[in-house]
Amino acid sequence: PDYLDKPFVEKIRELISNNIVIVSAVGNSGPHYGTLMNPADDPAVIGVGGITKSHDIARFSSRGMTTWEIHDGLGYGRVKPDVMMYSENLVGSAIMTGCRRLSGTSVASPIIAGAAALLISALPSSRRHSYSSILVKQVLIDSSQRLKGSNIFESGAGLPDLEDALDMLLLSHKQGVITTYPESLNF
Repeated sequence: PDYLDKPFVEKIRELISNNIVIVSAVGNSGPHYGTLMNPADDPAVIGVGGITKSHDIARFSSRGMTTWEIHDGLGYGRVKPDVMMYSENLVGSAIMTGCRRLSGTSVASPIIAGAAALLISALPSSRRHSYSSILVKQVLIDSSQRLKGSNIFESGAGLPDLEDALDMLLLSHKQGVITTYPESLNF
């Protein structure tokens, strides 16, 4: 299991502690639960699942829960994926020349990586060095709109709204806002 790959997990944590935002595809092993891939299942990594153009979860998109905690009997896993992005029939580069249609969570995750880069670049230059990789993840999650007809272990927080994410990022730099996800629990 991925959580036992200690050298890889330690390297991911080292990168995150140096404020490197890590975005990872959750994998294409859906529709079953607990099929997340490493490093998307790491708590600090932004795990990206796939949706169709009609905002349904792509059948191939891996689902949560994480399995890290289950092996020790400490719980039933954490919410993953974190966010969703379009992942079916997107236009991308062909290997040699031109373009081709691509599908998969590996097509969705670079879009979120680009969104994270845009958010960081939108910070005033005097504050760009002070962002936190966890803060970038937080505003992407907090700005997301839940997908109808799915639970958080299928679609996480949902589809991010970059304008809302930017407003939250700028506000958090001024006021130090902290939020949690999910924001409430119904016992």
